[in-house]
Amino acid sequence: MKFLGSLLARSKAGKLRAARSLTEKDLRHLQDELVALGSDAIEPLGECLAHAEARGPALEVLERLASDARLDRYLMLLRSPNPAVVSGIVRVLAASRALDARLLLDELDGAELPRAVLDPLVRAHFDELPAHEFAARLVASSRDVQQSMVRALDHADNPNLAPAMLPLLEHEDSWLRATAARFVACNPVPGTLAALERALRDPAKQVRLEAVTGLCALGARESVPSLLEALRDPDLHVQVAVVGALHELADVAAVPGLVHLLGDESEHVRRGAVEVLNAVATADAIEDLARAMRDADWWVRVRAADALGTLGGERVVAAATALLRDPDEALRRQAIELLNAVPGSAAVPALISALDDPDWWVSERAIDALGKSGDERAVEPLMACTEGAPAVAVLAARALAVLASPRALPTLLGLLDSPVPEVRAEAEAALASFPREGLDASARSGLDAVRARLVGASAPVSAIAASPPVRARGASLLGDSSHRLEASASLAGGRTPVSPQPAFRPGAIATFGLDFTDVPAGQEFLDRYTIVRRLGRGGYGTVYLANDRVLGEEVVLKVLNPQLSMDQEAARRFVQELKLARRIAHRGVIRIHDFLDLGGARAISMEYFAGRDLGRVIAAEAPLAVRRSLAIVAQVCDALAAAHAEGVVHRDIKPGNVLVSDEDETRLVDFGLAAAHHSSGEGSRLTRSGLLIGTPEYMAPEQITNEVVDHRADLYALGIVMYEMLSGRKPYVAETPVKVLFQHLEGSAPPLVDAVPGTPDIVSALVARAMARDASARPDTAAELRAAITRALDALATEE
Repeated sequence: MKFLGSLLARSKAGKLRAARSLTEKDLRHLQDELVALGSDAIEPLGECLAHAEARGPALEVLERLASDARLDRYLMLLRSPNPAVVSGIVRVLAASRALDARLLLDELDGAELPRAVLDPLVRAHFDELPAHEFAARLVASSRDVQQSMVRALDHADNPNLAPAMLPLLEHEDSWLRATAARFVACNPVPGTLAALERALRDPAKQVRLEAVTGLCALGARESVPSLLEALRDPDLHVQVAVVGALHELADVAAVPGLVHLLGDESEHVRRGAVEVLNAVATADAIEDLARAMRDADWWVRVRAADALGTLGGERVVAAATALLRDPDEALRRQAIELLNAVPGSAAVPALISALDDPDWWVSERAIDALGKSGDERAVEPLMACTEGAPAVAVLAARALAVLASPRALPTLLGLLDSPVPEVRAEAEAALASFPREGLDASARSGLDAVRARLVGASAPVSAIAASPPVRARGASLLGDSSHRLEASASLAGGRTPVSPQPAFRPGAIATFGLDFTDVPAGQEFLDRYTIVRRLGRGGYGTVYLANDRVLGEEVVLKVLNPQLSMDQEAARRFVQELKLARRIAHRGVIRIHDFLDLGGARAISMEYFAGRDLGRVIAAEAPLAVRRSLAIVAQVCDALAAAHAEGVVHRDIKPGNVLVSDEDETRLVDFGLAAAHHSSGEGSRLTRSGLLIGTPEYMAPEQITNEVVDHRADLYALGIVMYEMLSGRKPYVAETPVKVLFQHLEGSAPPLVDAVPGTPDIVSALVARAMARDASARPDTAAELRAAITRALDALATEE
């Protein structure tokens, strides 16, 4: 009878293939007959699901037949090789409410069905379980079903689930703990914050990460103390996540704890604390930031000063003026820079006192700050300064010109008789722009007479206002043919001679009244260099095009920012660029000529190469053509091969450090962060300041985690550059540098062929290999990457 029933069911199911020819009444009668046949009809109906005309009517019958007793028949059909059959049965089981969810999950558990089958079935029925039973089943099920249940949680709308999930944060399975942490963070209940805070100390990294992310998503400012402690997490991924969370929470109450962490032994902890500190500081944090400026780490001091300068306001001025009385010379220098950044009348008394500071930097920068203050109390003290050394007189004259007080006019007129040309020139410039308003008739007449005498018959007043070029004296610290760094001259005005490098003693930055970040065209240095124009400015310094009369050609002068000249670590990095780059003899690397002391600022003179940096090319023209991009990168590979052969790792490969001519000839520049990785001497010491060495968007994972960095870090960065050239966008971008670093560690960039459909597979694979998260998976050498590029170019030529 069973055999006959199957035959009858198959016969009737076959008629569904002609369902469109049946009347609605006949089709309904046929479906009722199939339902009456019960389980025998399930298999032939399943076969109908692969037939377009029969599929709809068959699904209706299968939905009517679905029951707990017949579940095994349906599960057999889920193993069909025909996807149309499988999708139909999934649809039936997901829609049926005649099934017991417990029985269904029992049958699915251990059935080893694919995710496309498990997920919709679990999602359709899991909310039929009581919350406590769901949690218990989640613990007891196979991993496949567990994962489907977890994915179903993303769509859950059951407020009773969270209390049942909370205890799983203590389960022995770390995967379940991470799952519970993620769910309760999205569905908080009483006890959630405390549980997540405990999870910050979980032995499993993934659980800690989920806890950090959850506390951030909940805006849990009350958990900031726990997050601050989590900055000491041994895993860098977790540290990065904590920095991001604290950054987003932006709780000023975190500042004292952050300042405390600035003294941590771990450079990663200090670095993270500084980044958060700069993001969350408000006026309420000024005292703590001022305290941070006393830190032994120069980077911490500078970042704290940056934050204070950004805040501004009376309280910042008060904090800075208090620091001007500190016995620490470096701290007083930071304070005086702050007062130059946020000038105001409240600081005038302290600035006047600072004119007598034993440190030349503080006293001379106090003159600048007094000029910016606009306060009449500064006039007499500045007038007195004009009677001092020429360097001081120049600064004082400039400051008096800014104040433009009628009381200063006689003093400026008197400076016209100075025997020092630089002082006379500054006085002439001040008088040329001195306002006539506020002067009595006699003073106006005298000023006009002086201007007429200075201008003469042929020179307009504007020529005097611009001031004639000041010939700045200083010292060349490296002869053109020498490979040793030596101090060869004393600074003018009785300043302390420059010590032999690398033990720097800053020269008198304002000896000749120059702003080295904005040197005018025509300015002369060392009776050799004449400024043509400024080429650019960055965090480390300002770059100028200059004529070099000795070489008889145009050169580039890269001038270290004055604020960094006082720091030995920064100066050593600057000198390192010269030392390392001079070891590389390759036309693809910019030649370094000399290291100079310009009477208070330091500079490198180097080869001038007419072209744009690759970053500008990308911004204007990206995405670049594949063959052009590969040809440019191939040249960079040649330059890197020469550098690596000398044991020099660049460590800051990025578009801004690759110059490209109109003919796409390239030059590699800026070895300021480079290290001689075969040396245990100075090159290695320069990496221990707590700074990230490199640019976040292009940093290799091993640079971020402070592992051993070798030449393959340059190849990784070059892979990032290739990706950017070919796609027009960086593979890793985020709101903060810390989040960018985290993306590098995850290696989550989409393949180039996905970002730019149509990219040749050989090119996408080449870029992916260079960008491999694991250094051992990258090309072994720059020459090997160059060879791969050549093969790709040949393959593309063949295809054309």
